Formats: sequence, structure tokens, C-alpha cells
Amino acid sequence: MFKMNQLIPIFNEQEIAWLQTQLSALPIKNVIKGQMLYQEGQAFDAVYITLSGLYRSFYLFDAQEINLRFLAGHSLLCPFSAIAQRMYVEHDSAYISAESIECVSAGQVLVMPLASFLPQTTNAHFLTHIKAFNYTALEHYLSLERRLKMIQQKRAKDRYDYFCQVMPPEIVLGMPQFHVASYLGLTPEALSRIKKN
Repeated sequence: MFKMNQLIPIFNEQEIAWLQTQLSALPIKNVIKGQMLYQEGQAFDAVYITLSGLYRSFYLFDAQEINLRFLAGHSLLCPFSAIAQRMYVEHDSAYISAESIECVSAGQVLVMPLASFLPQTTNAHFLTHIKAFNYTALEHYLSLERRLKMIQQKRAKDRYDYFCQVMPPEIVLGMPQFHVASYLGLTPEALSRIKKN
């Protein structure tokens, strides 16, 4: 059973109870290995919360897949940049994903309509909702910032060591090495040499 305080530990008991009620009403979807939950350049109308499985977010550059994020249990799968673009810049545009999100190993997700994910001022629990929304947006940003700093400031071996320290064990052990190499900004051959030393 999904526990809200596993996802967001900063809420009080009443806020957690409300959020848990919202999540408990969501349908569960089985996701198979290789299934795309979002496609770069395509419209979307739902976000997902992982219950199990491994997932990766990536984009294409010069016909190569560049991994942005890896996610495992109790994570939000959502192209946040598209939501920010729509909310703050292009108010009348569709929600178009700037990245793809793929299931790397089979699992389950909760399916939340995008309209339910976005805070509405008419909602009686707006303050709790906006707090959850802002927290998830901040976590998304910090994750991307950590990766950027890692690539810019750390040498190859230090990147891999850092990856092993900060990522959940299921990602370190379960993510295919060619995906890890892309995430670290390395070639698969370079990562293989690092792991042998």
C-alpha cells in the first residue's frame, strides 16, 4: 500500500490524511518493460506516481538518447518543464512533453489526471495541494541541478561514486549500465573501465 509520508515527509497528519485519500482514489496501472509513459513532442493529460519498477527520463540530441533522471518507487513521473511552460509562459498551448519517460523494468503506477495534479484555487484544500505541488517541483529541480553539478564539477570516477551514494539501491543495481553511462555523461566503455578499477 502506498504511504503518502514516504513520498512527502514534510506534511502534518491532517495534510497527509487528505493527500492519502486523494491518492487512494487513483487507479493503478501495470506498466511493462519498454513502455513509454510520455513521448518527447507529444501532448499528455496525466501524471504518474510510481509504486514499483524502474523508470528513466530522457531526450534526444543528435539522434542519441540523453538520460536526465532515474526514478524508482514512490516517485512522480511528470514532464515538469512542459507544465511550467504552460502555466507561466504559453497559457493557451497544450501540455507538450519535452522529454520521454520509459519503463525500464516492469512495475505499477498510480494514474492522476493532469487537472487533478494542478492546484486549483477553488479547492477547499488548496494550501495543502499547492504545498505538495511546490514540493514536487522543487524536488524535480534539485534532482536536475544535482546531475548538472555532478557532470560539470566531478571527474568520471567521482561521478560514478556519487551516483552510487545518492541513488536508491534498486536504481544502482537494476539500471542497465548503458543508461547509467548516459546519465553520468560517459561512454559505456569508460564506465566499464571505472567499475573494474
